[in-house]
This record gives sequence, structure tokens and C-alpha cells, in this order.
Amino acid sequence: MYQNVNYQGKLAQKQLYFGQDVMEYEQDVFTPYQNLLYKQLVFGYKAYSSEELQKMTQKELVDIKTKYAKAQRIINIYKQEKLTQYVGGFLSQLFPRSPFIKELNNFEPDKKFFCTLSFSELNISKQDIVSLFIEKNMLPKNFYAL
Repeated sequence: MYQNVNYQGKLAQKQLYFGQDVMEYEQDVFTPYQNLLYKQLVFGYKAYSSEELQKMTQKELVDIKTKYAKAQRIINIYKQEKLTQYVGGFLSQLFPRSPFIKELNNFEPDKKFFCTLSFSELNISKQDIVSLFIEKNMLPKNFYAL
């Protein structure tokens, strides 16, 4: 009843390994409480539902806003440092003796400039941000033990 078909096209190898190509999803290593602390800093009010925001006191809302603003300044400076590191490394390979490029590597981040590149574009992981926040005392030193 069934006809044995032997496909010889471009995708012939894919058919031999059907079912073995499984998508592996990244597992979050943080607990729900650790994620909440992280999201408060990175997302601010967006980390909460509208019902949760309505239940909060004014002091809590101001506290979230203050922490979020400070965290965004820290992230922005970190992004600028990473960007300078990548660009400086690339240009140093192209122009190894250039004094301008050497000066660029000593660049101080500008607090008024807003870096719009995403974490993934700069190869920044969630663990990098958490470590940065711990270093800057935005998260507790025992964050990984919470």
C-alpha cells in the first residue's frame, strides 16, 4: 500500500535525523524572589501589574522609581563601557599605532548620552547585570543565596 520513496534533494540529510533536532530553552537560574528584585531595577513599574501598583503606598512607588532611575544610569554607563571596549578593540586591530585609538580606549562614559543598544547586541547577560548591581550595592551582597 505504501510506496518506498528515497528523496535525493537538498534536504535529504535532514530527513535522516528527524526528531533529533530539539530546541533547548535557556533555564533561568534565579528564584522568583531574585527575579522580582532584578525586575524592580531593570523594568521599574513595568515589573508589576496595574492591580499591584494600585495597592502600593506612595512611598513604595517613589522607592521603586528612585531605584529604577539609579539602575538605568548604572546600566547606561555599563553599556557605554562595553561599547567602547568593543569598538576600541576592533579599531586597535585596524590601527594599532594610532594615538587617537589609544585615547579612545581611555574614554570616560558620558552620563548625558543614552546608549540605545540592547543587552544582546552588546553580549551582556542577566548574570552580568546582577553582578554589576551587587557591585554597585543596588542588590544585596547575598543575592545569590536568597
